[in-house]
Amino acid sequence: MKKGLLLIIVLLLAITAGCGGDGDNADVKISIYPRGGQPEDFAQNLQDVLQKEPALDGISISVWGNSLYNASKLMVDMAASDYSIYILSKDDFVNYMRQGGGIELEEWYSPDDYPSGVVELVDFGKGNEIIYTGEKHLYGLPVNNSRAVKEAGFEPQEEWFAVIHPGADDMEKTRKVLDVLAQPSS
Repeated sequence: MKKGLLLIIVLLLAITAGCGGDGDNADVKISIYPRGGQPEDFAQNLQDVLQKEPALDGISISVWGNSLYNASKLMVDMAASDYSIYILSKDDFVNYMRQGGGIELEEWYSPDDYPSGVVELVDFGKGNEIIYTGEKHLYGLPVNNSRAVKEAGFEPQEEWFAVIHPGADDMEKTRKVLDVLAQPSS
């Protein structure tokens, strides 16, 4: 009985995890999952800021914000969604990326320019012992102090990282949006 109920809950989460509202047909879809929360209007404000950006002309963008943090929903969402970019708190960023959960960004960005976005991969040994592999990659760009985030009217009290999801549909458009998200504020 308990297993059946758990299966139903997981299936419902998987079905609703990718529901982003009006942006389902957008070229680039962004999901914001901060542990510390965000104002209700922040996702819409960020979407408006990005849509007005000249460098993103011709790219449709939708931003979905999760105002209440839920680790289980994030796990399902990361595995089953069609978002192009995730904005994650530092702990979630490190936990997901150290297991190879994102796109390596070295093709477009220098790890020297974004050292906080470099994560060392891990393997798991006996009893889930964490074994560091020594292999490091740039997986995310810090965005908590970005121009776009500040123009959207919010200054996070925690570190946020934007990562490209492996299932991103259009890598060129997604990277252009990431470029704008990562521009520091003046």
